[in-house]
Amino acid sequence: MYFCTLTTLNGLVVVGTQYASLELFNVGNPPPVTMADALTICHSANSAFDVVNGAFSYSSDLNSMQTLFDTYFAFNPDLFLQIIGETLAAFALGLMAGAVVKMLQKT
Repeated sequence: MYFCTLTTLNGLVVVGTQYASLELFNVGNPPPVTMADALTICHSANSAFDVVNGAFSYSSDLNSMQTLFDTYFAFNPDLFLQIIGETLAAFALGLMAGAVVKMLQKT
């Protein structure tokens, strides 16, 4: 999967890089086989574009992505127990309160 990239510079400082899927510029045509083919397609859209192969460009970030997933999508059993425990306690209190209300209605 190829991406056309456009790097924004402020003097010699890189401000940012924009990525656009090559498929946006290659609609209806067969996919490129080589980086040179992909670069030709990117240049046809904008001569300032460069090209990267997304399948290889982001593979070095697997460790940082794994850390992100471990941090933000991790299962925390303490939190789970707290939520379930408080839910069960609220249910039990509600059930007891309902029983008390029923008894008071009979008197």
